[in-house]
Amino acid sequence: MSPILSLVTVVVLAFILGRALAPYTERAFGSSHVEFVFVGVLIGPAIPPVVFDADLLTAFRPFVSLLLGLLAFSVGLRLRTALRDFETFAAGVFASLGVVVAVGGVTIGMVQFFEPALLDSAEPIIDLPFWYDGENLWSLWISPQSLWLGLVMGAAAAVSSSSVLNWARAKGYGGERTLQWVDGLASASHVTAIVVFGVALAGTQANATASALGLTVTEWAVIAAGAGVACGVLFGVFIGDEAEDNRVQLATVGAVIFASGVGEALGVSPLFVNLAAGMVIGLTSSHADRVRHAVENLRDPIVILLMLFAGTMWSLPAAWVWFLVVAYFLVRVVARKVFTRIAVDAFSPADMPRARVGEGLLSQGVLGAAIVIGFAQQSPEFGALATTTVLVGMLGAQLVAPGALRRYLVDAGGDAEAASEHEDDTQEEDAHEADPAASPEGETRSEEE
Repeated sequence: MSPILSLVTVVVLAFILGRALAPYTERAFGSSHVEFVFVGVLIGPAIPPVVFDADLLTAFRPFVSLLLGLLAFSVGLRLRTALRDFETFAAGVFASLGVVVAVGGVTIGMVQFFEPALLDSAEPIIDLPFWYDGENLWSLWISPQSLWLGLVMGAAAAVSSSSVLNWARAKGYGGERTLQWVDGLASASHVTAIVVFGVALAGTQANATASALGLTVTEWAVIAAGAGVACGVLFGVFIGDEAEDNRVQLATVGAVIFASGVGEALGVSPLFVNLAAGMVIGLTSSHADRVRHAVENLRDPIVILLMLFAGTMWSLPAAWVWFLVVAYFLVRVVARKVFTRIAVDAFSPADMPRARVGEGLLSQGVLGAAIVIGFAQQSPEFGALATTTVLVGMLGAQLVAPGALRRYLVDAGGDAEAASEHEDDTQEEDAHEADPAASPEGETRSEEE
């Protein structure tokens, strides 16, 4: 059977099986298409009989890269909307960076503890002595491999999904202003996660090509970002002032395909390059809204296929990785709650409901799966560790995220109602001070007079 026919057959069967599971998974996870991860595991090489073997996955790598590019391109296109509320965007960025540091630090420590061979594989990036006990000199030692792996795990953990917010909106939970505010925090996490992921892959390329090219991490990241910017500029040159829909769609597909190819060639993933391309188009093109609408129409198929491929890429890891899975989940939940509250206190508008806002951002969504797909493609030796940690952590987050979001929105609604009542009382008091005769007591006094 040809690869194309195999893909069509698998996708059709996956849609049928996914739709059959949807009523049960939506009740447990909210609307996030996580059922297709299970479908991918069932048809992938991890569980016989194998439908999608390793050769087919290799054959479909360009197609997967295109899906990754489309997802990151849509994130870049939404940046202009996210920046309209700059305070919320800044809060989301700083909260996400806190999650990256927390989860990345735990990942680095556990990987170096359970995989000590990484300590001797290359010169350490950080070797900082901090204590001498009379016999041993204790140092903070971080190897390059564990650092880049930690950043990738941190980037995946930093993602907060918007799909569960759409689920809450459809269920009628919370006010629209609160939902938009939380969505703004989630959008900032998407940009932050892709940038951190791009830097991590730039670091792996810098280490791999140090002897041949001698480029630093910064130089690799600048080259990749510059390639994305060039794709965005070429889009504008090709379109010009043309308003024809077919031309806009053709230019969009061409920009994404070209940026995805550049990302693969550079080894920094289509996610990073397409984010830069989408940002340029979203911020500068007069056709940005039309392009965003066209890409958003493809969002459901993109999400479903990426979830499916993420499941097919899963393989059984070493036994110690399950300790990392538990640590990843727990640290992510705590870090998201703590750092989100700190960030919104520092940056966000004072009138938004801050209490337990981190609970509204626990859902991880498709971008976390996309990050681990991109990393597994570039570093297959860590594929089992990365896919297991992120996918199991994502499923755990989806189990608790809908209920946590609902509780936050209920509390936020109560806070908003109390604030509204307080505002009404204040207005009545002000009116009474301005015109005592307008109040019931004023009327009584007037009648007595």
